[in-house]
Amino acid sequence: MFPDQFKLDLKALQHHVHMLSLLLPLTDRELVATEELPDMLSAARNISYIWSKLWRDNKTKIEATKSSNSLAYFPFARETSFQLACSQRALDLYQKRDLRQQLQNFVLNGWVLAEKIESLPPLEKQLIDSDWRNFLSINKSITTILSGVEKLSIEFTIEDHSLKSFGNTLSVLDHINVSTLDFALMIQTLDKLKTMSIGKSKEVSDFEYVLKQMEGLQFAAMRKNGSLTILLAQTDNFFQSFFSKQLKSDW
Repeated sequence: MFPDQFKLDLKALQHHVHMLSLLLPLTDRELVATEELPDMLSAARNISYIWSKLWRDNKTKIEATKSSNSLAYFPFARETSFQLACSQRALDLYQKRDLRQQLQNFVLNGWVLAEKIESLPPLEKQLIDSDWRNFLSINKSITTILSGVEKLSIEFTIEDHSLKSFGNTLSVLDHINVSTLDFALMIQTLDKLKTMSIGKSKEVSDFEYVLKQMEGLQFAAMRKNGSLTILLAQTDNFFQSFFSKQLKSDW
């Protein structure tokens, strides 16, 4: 949905996220989020090149000295990596040319499944309480999301080549409200439905398939608004301080 000139070239970020993931072991969930993370905006490549060179030049020395202990105490690795990964997954979805069609399919299949649940015998229907009505509210949420996505193409600006500026750029994603989509409840309800008489129905399997296509929205819902600017600024400061000490120790 973005014009080509606004599409993010996220090529230098993989290096940073890989470095961060080495500093603090990630959980399985976080590893899934980061395994396909591409690199950063082209505007950040200069600083990425400097850090990459410093990292290569000092890696052996760092491992051979107590300086490695400094990396062990880097407190932002896991959260920064995960928040970047969530933002990247959201952007991947938002930039798809068929995004509107995918979201409309999500809405349609939610309605169809809700109608199927409505036909359940009373005793079965009681087992999922009113949770199934969550499928009926998807349409309102999707309308809001589409409106936010359409504004993204004119909001991407880079102030300078710092990571903090990159965080400010990604903060435009905060304006897309996905919090009204309760994916945890949808998944929980689906699991219940699979144990019922309609568990193997086309309506259940179709919605489960569409829900997997909405993985980008699920990651978007795990973003913490306003956090990336702070996290990347802290990361910037940490590495500048760390490598500055390394260079001074070599003099």
